[in-house]
Amino acid sequence: MKLAFNSSVVSTAADFEHAIAQIRDVELLDANGIVLRVHAHLWQSLLLDLDSLDTVLHRQREAVAARAPGVDVYALADGHSFAESQSLHCAYHPPRLLFSGQSRGVLFQSINPSIVAAIRQQDLEKVLQQSWARCVIGANGNFHFQLPSGAHANQFLRLAEAFVDIQVIDRIAYWFALDIAVGLQPLVENQEQPIALVVDHSSMLVLGARIQRLVDRRIDLFTLPNYPSDFDARLATFQMLDRIAESHSQLFVLIGVASTGQLSGVISKWHEETKKCAVSTTILFTIQEIKDQQTLCNLNVPDYVHYGPSMNCKFCESGSSKVVIQSSSYMISHLPSESLPLSPQFFNAQKPFLEKWGDVEGVLRVHYDDPNESTARHHAFYVDVGTLLNQQLFVEEMIEGILEYARDVDTVAIPDHPTARRIGDILATKLNVPLVVIENSLLQGTRVDHSLQASKTLLVVDDVFITGSRLDTINRFLRERGATQAPKLESVRFYTPLATPLSYKSHKARKRGLTSHHGWSSDLAHGYIFPLPDWHSQESCPWCQEQRFLSRIAQAAGSFDDILSERLAELGLRLPGLTSNAFFVTNPANQLPGIGAESALISEGASPLQMLFVCASGIQQLRHFEDGKSLNSNAFPVQTFLAERVFSQNYSERLIWLGMLRTLKGPELELDLKSYLREKALDKADLQREIYHAEFAIAWLAGKLGPIATSDAVKEFFEALNIPWEALQKTGYVSD
Repeated sequence: MKLAFNSSVVSTAADFEHAIAQIRDVELLDANGIVLRVHAHLWQSLLLDLDSLDTVLHRQREAVAARAPGVDVYALADGHSFAESQSLHCAYHPPRLLFSGQSRGVLFQSINPSIVAAIRQQDLEKVLQQSWARCVIGANGNFHFQLPSGAHANQFLRLAEAFVDIQVIDRIAYWFALDIAVGLQPLVENQEQPIALVVDHSSMLVLGARIQRLVDRRIDLFTLPNYPSDFDARLATFQMLDRIAESHSQLFVLIGVASTGQLSGVISKWHEETKKCAVSTTILFTIQEIKDQQTLCNLNVPDYVHYGPSMNCKFCESGSSKVVIQSSSYMISHLPSESLPLSPQFFNAQKPFLEKWGDVEGVLRVHYDDPNESTARHHAFYVDVGTLLNQQLFVEEMIEGILEYARDVDTVAIPDHPTARRIGDILATKLNVPLVVIENSLLQGTRVDHSLQASKTLLVVDDVFITGSRLDTINRFLRERGATQAPKLESVRFYTPLATPLSYKSHKARKRGLTSHHGWSSDLAHGYIFPLPDWHSQESCPWCQEQRFLSRIAQAAGSFDDILSERLAELGLRLPGLTSNAFFVTNPANQLPGIGAESALISEGASPLQMLFVCASGIQQLRHFEDGKSLNSNAFPVQTFLAERVFSQNYSERLIWLGMLRTLKGPELELDLKSYLREKALDKADLQREIYHAEFAIAWLAGKLGPIATSDAVKEFFEALNIPWEALQKTGYVSD
């Protein structure tokens, strides 16, 4: 069906003839219909007072018939005038037949949905055609685009470039407002239930705001945090949708442009899994046909070539350079990137401690809730100094270090928690000095401690420095209440047997705060210091992520076998944390080996847990390296990734691979490294595959091996672990 559109808005019933006269002859040629945009007030008059306009309309129809004989004329509500009026809601006014080209008696009648769809399709096409040169960015033969979905294409469409003025935005908003009106559920009696509108990018918020003016229901507006192309982004999307669903009766999702349908698929899988509220997802523009999706306009982009995320890209095979479209901004990014090695220098600081004390049972823990914290703070990686206090050699080493650092102290002060009390008792006895517990009554100034008031040289001790917050609390207490609580203070020495900060830089910053600008001299020292990841939330902890993966898959599958159920049970025990079972091994007969004699990372025979902590510290140091390039996939102007050669050439022991994979984030691996690991995961000829099979599956679920593509080999890889393939598809882990 070919339609001819007039670009102006008809404001009075006497202007229809003039509007059609403005349409060029070439557009009327072979047209099956004419579409006129009608102002809100005229639309209301046609609806409510058609009889009074009968004479004018019939005269107009005769004039129109002379210009375009036999052609039907359709009225299309003008979204802009409706949005500006606000009291009139065009969401309930689909296009109508204004004049019939065949029957003289038909005026302003409803039309069938197929004609409405044709008007919508061609109207939205014209919106983009007006801004086509700005919206469609083409590539030459030397480069192509990687879209946020992971697909590769030779053209990219930025819808935001079409939002040239508010009239155009309202023209688009009208069509989606109609879509909302069709899908609205009736209100519960005497209850105003808000609905939610989620747009896929912040540039679409202006469109959402105009849609709010066209629908007579309260609409709360949201935008997705990022394109859900990897695990972290999918998780953020699901969490956001969960929060929205708690307080809204219906959820409408508007996707601006789609080429694969992957985003709408993610939304659908979230809805299938949660069933928390009614959900309707609509795509504004599709660049190619997407089955089983609600779409307002299917675009025909000339010469468009597209390869899905799971397809072999012919552009890449021909040597074409890839230009990434950022998944957060949808802006073109041609940032240069660099692949980084992981040199042995990043394993020096942690070796002395981990080699000497890391094999003591219970010292190294992962996925652990620290009972010393008032709120049981979670730690992805934790070193339990309390367990080391049961080792006499460690206690003697600690005392020796303190005596070298602060022999002449007259008082020991500690924060108020059990492990610090144990250390304080040991030191106070050894040094024969009073022990002061800095508890709430002191911090709040409701009591004084006479030993602290008499102290001149104070030793402040804690079990471990992670952020230094407990030491900082005591430091602020001395600053703010020192005049009454410690008036004779001349020297303060802060000490912990161990420090595992985020980075050396953050440690230096905290040290400056603890030791500078006081009325007394001050210093900070540790028995051992090496960085560890500061992952203290369910979102950042790799084992919390694993627990979430397996729980979602188990829920989708209905049940798990004994091995996977046992693993979920292990992950649920956060208070003791994980020690011997930090890595996932499905077959108890396949025990992880110790490290070999030639390893540069740690001594021969080190346990898997020791190796895990060695890797965690080494990669964390690379992330925050100050004397060279650091690992940062979001860095500007040069992105950095871990090089493929780190696994394929530098550190080939599988136990090292597992330690690194648990510590790395998905975006930190270069694409060649992900490809290499996928090949290894599917390599049945690798005799060591059983050692790392389950861990590679968890890493793949986390996006560290790239997308999980649909193939027989990948399906077999997961089902060999009794992870149902259908459950993976249902929960959205598989790329269609």
